[in-house]
Amino acid sequence: QAPNILFAMFFGPAAAGFFFMASRILCAPMSVVGNAIGQSFFAESAEAKRNGTLDKMAKKTVVKLFFIIIGPVMIIAIFGSEIFVYILGESWREAGVMAQWLSPMIVTQFITSPVGQLLAVKEKQLVGMVLQGVLTTLRILSIVIGYLYFDVVIATAIYSLSSVVGYILFLYFSLTSKILK
Repeated sequence: QAPNILFAMFFGPAAAGFFFMASRILCAPMSVVGNAIGQSFFAESAEAKRNGTLDKMAKKTVVKLFFIIIGPVMIIAIFGSEIFVYILGESWREAGVMAQWLSPMIVTQFITSPVGQLLAVKEKQLVGMVLQGVLTTLRILSIVIGYLYFDVVIATAIYSLSSVVGYILFLYFSLTSKILK
């Protein structure tokens, strides 16, 4: 919840509300689907590890997840502000703009979330903890940088892009067995 608190502290309750609404509307459906896929993936990953096919299964899952998410997120990335205005009213346009900027983060989060469980399967929880720390630090710094520029949209954009970097690192270390040995 640190982003919501920091947005409220630095940009005020209205900006925090817009950010919260944008992230909730984008993340809610993705987390339902992502959690279902993640549970299935985790159940199958132990068997795949025993068979030596874990990395191959994980890479196939990443590709499938990308193709599942890219269409809906592209619609939000292009038409997010108009969709928010249509559904919630003109006063929510800024939340729609934030949703547009959060779109790249949603793609990488959706792809990484189920496959991120590989670190637990590979018994590399310490790596996962370090990566979570890096992701959290990047996100907090991005909001602070946005605050220094006095712009909530810049903060949202940097937050999204830093999250993309964090999730890509998470995905890389989850899929790369050689580095983890």
